[in-house]
Amino acid sequence: MATLTHTQQRTLGGAGYRVTDTVTAATEMPLEVFVFQADPAGPASDTFRRVAHPVDIAEFPSVRTPGQLYYRRASVAAEYPTAADARKFAETLNERLQRLVTDYTDVNGSFVGVDANVVITP
Repeated sequence: MATLTHTQQRTLGGAGYRVTDTVTAATEMPLEVFVFQADPAGPASDTFRRVAHPVDIAEFPSVRTPGQLYYRRASVAAEYPTAADARKFAETLNERLQRLVTDYTDVNGSFVGVDANVVITP
């Protein structure tokens, strides 16, 4: 069964309320679970898109690669103008990370690598 451990920091400063989430440990799944869209201007301009789905983990690299539109990182940070917006983002990350672990375990336990003999008769 897959597991994931992450730390989430909520701070005030800069442009507003900041949430930083970092995956610090994982079993049977990668640490890099945050999907980013690469920007031609460089890594500092890349945009966080979502918590990965199992297919994202299979399809997107865990490092920023030239020519690749999406990639995954182990941490994400975002700033919001209100505490309520930042709290909602933090809570949504927690919910989606939980869903990812459940879905990843399900896919790898009951779909990937499972061969079935299917007999088709007229």
